[in-house]
Amino acid sequence: MKKSEGQSEFKNQQEFGNQPTNAKGIPSGPTNQPTNQPTNQPTNSLTLKEAYRILSSRECDVFELIGEGKSNRQIADELYISRDTVENHITRIGNKLGLRGRGKVRTWAVNQVDQ
Repeated sequence: MKKSEGQSEFKNQQEFGNQPTNAKGIPSGPTNQPTNQPTNQPTNSLTLKEAYRILSSRECDVFELIGEGKSNRQIADELYISRDTVENHITRIGNKLGLRGRGKVRTWAVNQVDQ
């Protein structure tokens, strides 16, 4: 094996763990390795209190209003920000909590309040 091939294999193992890769170094086959992609469920068992520690104060404001069932337009009007900014906050909230999409963020927020 050439030195460059060894370095390439090492890089693949760093990026993909022990997951098998094809000749081009692309993962081949399923793996149980964690990914950095948001999922439909929180990546861990966060409580509402822990979620508030992770989120910025403005993200917490948006998160609360989502939990109250308010639309992006209503949130924007109440917080004096644009709808695009609301959408950006929701995306960041989802990324931080491991959730994809406004509906998943809202569902999780409501479920946490109910517990």
